[in-house]
Parts: sequence; structure tokens; C-alpha cells
Amino acid sequence: MCRKLILYTFLLFCIAGLSSCKENPVNLRITLDEVIVSGEETTQFLTIETDPNQVWTVTVNPGNDWCFVYPPSGAGNAFPIVSTVENGDGAERTATITVRAGKTSKSVDLTQQAAALIDVIGSTNTSNSASTLTFQIRTKSMWTASITEGSSFCSVTPTSGDGNGAIVVSFQANPAGTPRTANLLVTGSGEEINLILTQGSSGSRPEQYIPWRLELPEVKNTRWYVEHKYYESKVGDTIVVYAMEYDTAQRHSVWIAYVFDAFRNQKNVNRSNAWAFDPIIPREFQSLNSSSQTFPGYDRGHLCASEDRVFSLIANQMTFYFSNMSPQVGWFNQQIWANLESYVRTWAKMCDTLYVVTGGAINPGVETLGVLESRNNVTIAKWWFKALVQRTGNSFTGIAWWMENKPQQSASRPDGYTSRAVTFEYAITIRELEQRTGINFFPRLNDIRPGLEDQVETQIDYSKWPL
Repeated sequence: MCRKLILYTFLLFCIAGLSSCKENPVNLRITLDEVIVSGEETTQFLTIETDPNQVWTVTVNPGNDWCFVYPPSGAGNAFPIVSTVENGDGAERTATITVRAGKTSKSVDLTQQAAALIDVIGSTNTSNSASTLTFQIRTKSMWTASITEGSSFCSVTPTSGDGNGAIVVSFQANPAGTPRTANLLVTGSGEEINLILTQGSSGSRPEQYIPWRLELPEVKNTRWYVEHKYYESKVGDTIVVYAMEYDTAQRHSVWIAYVFDAFRNQKNVNRSNAWAFDPIIPREFQSLNSSSQTFPGYDRGHLCASEDRVFSLIANQMTFYFSNMSPQVGWFNQQIWANLESYVRTWAKMCDTLYVVTGGAINPGVETLGVLESRNNVTIAKWWFKALVQRTGNSFTGIAWWMENKPQQSASRPDGYTSRAVTFEYAITIRELEQRTGINFFPRLNDIRPGLEDQVETQIDYSKWPL
């Protein structure tokens, strides 16, 4: 009996030992933002979801000569960057990305299409004023550019080139009461690209069709709705850089709305400093008259920040349109507001999509600092705001920010800022921001789910907006 008890105890001990030596299963899930990308250089995020502190590694095979993941190792949930080089092979190719955590591994295939032989990127709409449109040409071969229709009022320079380059289409002023169109033809590598260019009429405003997009506030029909967009071959679609509601009487936007997602979160270019007239809004309604002009006593403050649109050169250039400029106190622009803009870019990487509406408050009933008469009576906003909504899957959360356009504290300004730090003392609900500005910010939330607008706009989950 004693021997049986000893043997039984020994067996239990061995079983327990084997169980303790067996590795626990590892939770592991990986997803790519895009499993099919263009043949150009691309950058996106690989989402890794695993147990806290679980170590993981990433390998690429096949495709490790053109597809790269950084960092190649880490622990816990992470978002490594996946980049690809241009595909000049003339045929699509596939890389296999494998993530291993413990004894668990998951793989995903990334397919890259062949690079386009020639591509033309640029905005195709301009105002009735004498103006220009700039187009970027991407190719490795020789190309030509010509105006096949509308040459009586517009021209293109240069008319030929070799490899990547830029062309400028110049328009004469349109005094007519109706818009007019021209045709731009670019040829190269045995291909032809035709673009229809539209110039507005005298006294006309851009088409007031308002698309259905979650980031757009309600637009007043008495103001101008403007979108700045271009065709992006990397995603095979038109990219909206930002949209705005513009008040021509105040030479100032009411708001500017834009989106951060996997594509728009990329940093592919640096600040362009490409100061220029907005090609859609007539020049007499814009806040500045030249690239060298300033707002006396104030900075030229971006509404859509330059650093928020660095996913492509043309997107960054569009942030330097004069319609995107507003007078900001220098210290405010360069310190606390810039700090908030930096947080916005950080929060954008913490969700699937971040919807942003920003601007200086100029609606009736909102106190302003007056106007700059020397700059065509441009309104100076006293209060600046941001309304933000994060979306992750089907989950939404929102917050708003309200800051005064004022300098650092000094003997002459005892009410000035005492710190550049962004704190929750400047945070309010979106609903409260609506009451202060008179803007209906996210009216399309209820189209996603009944009651969602009230839920998102009346509550703040501070844990989703870490400072």
C-alpha cells in the first residue's frame, strides 16, 4: 500500500512537472492597413496585437529585398512601419510578412503592383482670377505636355522633359459669367493622360455640392464650400487633403476639416514653404496678396498645419495656400498651439481614423480681436478651436479644445499664458464647443448609429487623449 501511494504521488508530480513545462499559448493577431499597394514607394502600419510584454519578431520572406519592417522586434502591442521600394520589374510581386511570438506565428501577404510608367498629380480647379496650377510628373522616360483645348486663355510650361518634373499651367482672368474648361495632355512611355481643367466664372463660387463625409460640419449655403484634393496613384483614388467653409467677407475660413488615417499618417516629405494663392477662391477674397506678405504684429498661422499633411508633396503645398492662413499671436502659434498640434498627430496614431475640425472662431456672437485693415480687413480670431473624433473599428470617442489667441504672461499681459503645456483645462465637450461657435460639427455621426452624435459630443473619455 505504501509503495502504491509513493508511485501514485510520483506520477502526479511528473504530470504536474510536464504541465508546468508546457508553454502557455500566445494570443497573436496581425493586420496590414493595405494588403495591395501601388508600385510607387509606400509606407504603412503593421498592427501587432499580443499579450502584454510578450516578445515578438518580424521576418519578411520572400520579398526581403524590397519590403522592410521597422522595428523588426519588440514586445506587446505595436505598430511597426512597413515600407516598400518602387517596383520597376513591370509585374506585381508579393512579400510574406511573418510575426512570431513564443511558439505562435502569423503571416500576411503584401502584394505590390507594378509602378505606373507615367503619372500626373495636381489640382484641376482654379478661380476666375489670373492664376496658375502646378502638376507633378512622375516617370523615368521623356514626356511632353500641351494644351489641346483652351489654349486661347491658358498655356503650359515647360512643354517637355525627361524623368520626374513639374509643369505650370497659367490662366488668364475669366471675365465671363460662366466657367470654362481646358484640356491638358501629357504623353510619355507610350501612354497618354488627359486632364480636364476648370476655371470658375466672374463672381462665381465653387460648386456647393456637399459630400457625405464624417469629418464635415454643417455648411451654411451663404458661404463657400471648398475642397483641396488630387489623384494619388499610391492608393488609386482621389485624396482629399482638407475641406473648408470660407467666409469671403471676413477673408477667413469658418472651419477646416481633414482626416488622419494610415495613408495620411505617413511622413514622406518635409515642409515645402510653397506660399501661393488658393486656386479655387478668387484672390480678392484671400487673406494675403503675396508670398512675402505678413500679418503685421502676427504670425501667418496655418489652420491645417503643414506637419499634418506630409504624406505627399502636393498635399503639403496645399497647406500653404493663403486661404489656410490666419493671424496668430507669435507665442501662441509657436508654443502652446504647436504643442496641441503635436498631440493631435500622436493621437492620430492611436486609432484607425482621426477626424479633425479646426479654426479660429469668427461666427456672429463670438468675440474677435478685430480686423487687419492693412490686409484687406482680415478678421483676427480671439479664440481657436479643435474638434476631434477618434474611430477604432465601430467605437467612437470625441473631445474639443478651446484656446485664446494671446501671448505669454508678462508685465504688460498679466492674463497671458504661464506655460506652453497643454492641459485638460482647455478641453471641453464637442457639444459645448458647438454652443460657443455656432457650428454643428459632426452631424453625420447618427448615420453611423442612432444616438451616436449625443454620445460622442457630450462625453469625454480622457484616457483616450493622453497628455
